[in-house]
Amino acid sequence: MAEPVIHRGSARWSHDQTFVGTDNNTRAIVFDTDNDGRVQQGHQPYQIFLAATAACTCMDVVMVLGKKRQPLKGLTVEVRGTKAEEYPRRYLAIHVIYTLRGAVEREAADRAIELSMTKYCPALATFRAAGATITHELHIEPAD
Repeated sequence: MAEPVIHRGSARWSHDQTFVGTDNNTRAIVFDTDNDGRVQQGHQPYQIFLAATAACTCMDVVMVLGKKRQPLKGLTVEVRGTKAEEYPRRYLAIHVIYTLRGAVEREAADRAIELSMTKYCPALATFRAAGATITHELHIEPAD
């Protein structure tokens, strides 16, 4: 059996409510929030979950459509999350909006999204394992 891959992330307090997080490769991202929850100089950590999820599923869809030789010219993924009102205010629902551009076959796009949502995207799998409801919608626009 293969050894599990260990990923690392760390955060260092900078000042006030500002923190600098780093990944395995020491690439930095600034996190910041004040007591009112307003972003000051960086990102709110929970919103990064949504952006990371969008990037994760976007990569999957591009890969699958490329293997299917679909003429994808553009892809935007928006992820919306609904949080619980009580702490720890976890995400209860995730809605993913895929907007593809190009003469992509609807069936191929649906299959690429299905594979991302059920097999490939660890971010979506993490939300699902935490009990969040995950829904999506797909829009295909013509290439310019």
